[in-house]
Amino acid sequence: MSPGGAAEPAYQDPTDKLAQDSGRAQVGTLPLTCTGSTKGWAVMTQATRARPRPRLPHVTLNSDGQRHPLVNGLAIFTLVAGVVSFALGFVVARHVIASWVGLASLVVGFYAQLISATREQRIVIVTGLIAAFVGLMLAFSHGGLL
Repeated sequence: MSPGGAAEPAYQDPTDKLAQDSGRAQVGTLPLTCTGSTKGWAVMTQATRARPRPRLPHVTLNSDGQRHPLVNGLAIFTLVAGVVSFALGFVVARHVIASWVGLASLVVGFYAQLISATREQRIVIVTGLIAAFVGLMLAFSHGGLL
């Protein structure tokens, strides 16, 4: 800071011996080398350390650390059957299959929701329930269970 409190200009005098150009910059080095006092400076090794490559997140339905094979199976069934019911609900000629698959997915999904243990399981189950409900209603609009 200047005596008047104003900031010093960004221009650097070429005859200044504190900061000299050290040549071409290389990886891991700074382009300027200080020839003056380094008192009060701290070494920052984390600034030049190589960072580990980011990994893909570990996806699991068992976020509580325990195994839940029955609930996981019911959740996956609910999702897959709900998507099948949703897709077949758009086909008028397949309304019987869509309605029965959607009904089965709803029954299994409601039971799975009742016994689910983790948030991830509930997300999968509710997604399957919504798809099954929409597929079932589309199938009902095309003719119903029979």
